[in-house]
Amino acid sequence: MAIYGVSLFADVDGSVNALAMEMLGQSLAALMLRCRGRFSVTTMAGIALQVLHRLEDLHNAGYVHRNIKPSNHLIGMGAQSHTIHLVDLGVATPYCHLVIFKHHPQTSGNSIVGTSQYVSLNIREGTSHSRCDNLLSLAYVLIHFARGNLLWEHVNTSGHGVLAMKQQLIALKKCAYLPWQLWLPTQFTQILDYCSSLGFADTPDYRYIRQLFVPLCMEGEYSDW
Repeated sequence: MAIYGVSLFADVDGSVNALAMEMLGQSLAALMLRCRGRFSVTTMAGIALQVLHRLEDLHNAGYVHRNIKPSNHLIGMGAQSHTIHLVDLGVATPYCHLVIFKHHPQTSGNSIVGTSQYVSLNIREGTSHSRCDNLLSLAYVLIHFARGNLLWEHVNTSGHGVLAMKQQLIALKKCAYLPWQLWLPTQFTQILDYCSSLGFADTPDYRYIRQLFVPLCMEGEYSDW
């Protein structure tokens, strides 16, 4: 599980503890800048397959990340340079009871946690985080990778900002069927539709989402770095 591997060590009598963290490479945000501001569709799809595995592992442990963004995904070093690690669990939180795995109830009126341009509409409207919100954030990150920008990057978090983002998402989903306009494969419409259809406590079908991106990985060589 490549979620920022850590190991805890202690001396013989247990009086001294040390935490060792694996040294990782550059973030996907830094790599995207090296690639002229966006990734090829093939590379973006390869990233999607890996990050979906990371999120599934994290969710299976009972946590949601709450800050999915390009700079929180780092590649490994050397021979592991094509392995993507999910890092920065500082605002991760349990979405369920960690012993009996009963889902926590949905709450409202919450402050936004995460990076504004990647949080879902649910989070912008003040609801608590669930697994589908992580997946929607990932979808927005992948759109950023493929397009080089997000249509709603500069909207604020007020009511007008939420409305603007809704309008842009509607336009995006319609234009996703016209890849020559926005250079987006139809898979983006499918993943947005699927994740938006999930209920707060629903368990996502990660395998289904991954399968959407598999054909794109077969179109060329991964990766851009």
